[in-house]
Amino acid sequence: MKKKIEKILKTNALFNKLYTLIGSFIVKFIGFFVNKDPKTILFVSYMGKNFNDSPKMIYDSLIADPYFNEYTFIWAFNEPEKYNLSDKNTKKVKMDSYEYLLTALKAEYWITNVNIERGLHFKKKYTKSINTWHGIPLKKVGNDVKGRNDFDFSNTNLFCYSSDYEYDIYRKAFNLTNENLYKLGMPRNDIIIENKSEVKKIIKQKYNIQDKKIILFAPTWRDNPKDLDLMDLKKWEESLSDEYVLLLKSHGLNEEFDIEENSFVIDVSNFEETSELIVAADLLVTDYSSIMFDFALTNKPIFIYIPDYETYMKERGLYFDLTKTNLSIFKDSNKLLEYILNFDEDKENNVSKKFGQKYNEIETPTATEEIVSLIKEQKI
Repeated sequence: MKKKIEKILKTNALFNKLYTLIGSFIVKFIGFFVNKDPKTILFVSYMGKNFNDSPKMIYDSLIADPYFNEYTFIWAFNEPEKYNLSDKNTKKVKMDSYEYLLTALKAEYWITNVNIERGLHFKKKYTKSINTWHGIPLKKVGNDVKGRNDFDFSNTNLFCYSSDYEYDIYRKAFNLTNENLYKLGMPRNDIIIENKSEVKKIIKQKYNIQDKKIILFAPTWRDNPKDLDLMDLKKWEESLSDEYVLLLKSHGLNEEFDIEENSFVIDVSNFEETSELIVAADLLVTDYSSIMFDFALTNKPIFIYIPDYETYMKERGLYFDLTKTNLSIFKDSNKLLEYILNFDEDKENNVSKKFGQKYNEIETPTATEEIVSLIKEQKI
């Protein structure tokens, strides 16, 4: 039912407007009877689906800092029972519940990578909102998506971005200004930039990967998962299994892959911290996902597999033409396979590096630290 409602909100402008007006009024009315709860921070990652990404990076830093010993941290989850949070100052609430709304109304800080208000507008003046977002945009986002004009993040106090390329996109797509846009990079990418060898070791141990290279296949989300054209996994196994393993990572908004796993092909969709998979992988295969920008921070090969390029461009829209970049582009999985068997690693590493330098102007692992400092200094 929840997914059906969300789909209607995305596709029916009138219903969306009524939901926003009526819902915002009701929550604001409730807010008249709710007082500020100082030193309370509400965290939401991917609309309550996960305990990961930039919000968790910030959370981990906060609970490790004695300055925040008197703070209360509250995570909102769709399934709170799935998560065992050991920190004594941390609590859980059910996403979209009455308790969630009360928490949002009283919290001093919101930290999220999507949104807290769930399409409504009820943020109080005393609440400081930090939105790390969840990827440099390639596909159209926010108000740039056909049929959408309801995105308004103008009351956000801090919105992260990584390069000048994003600046004008976010201003238009999310109704942001120079006052709330901070060029800090994304906290989740601190892990990638640090590139610690123990991260790769942990991933290899978890999935029992011995002396083989890792191909990470991570496509973007689809309204209809059946639109994803998966490669011939049996053929890939026959050709690559002596040298590689293939990790399949579905987008957080889609379900796991419907595949038969073995020692070559492993579904890692349930592994929440994609940044750690990026550190562990030796090369990336993706389509329209923003993971390509994150992966470029490693200077490792990026291969773009887009058999539905013309259709996707027409229906969803992209901010630039992927086929006009220097990245290796494939519309046929067999040609991609042949290329992987014989590619020039130095050449591909150089292409990845140049691509990354254009879209990742922050190349130091400081985003988390800077946000925590801004909170401590009460500058947001």
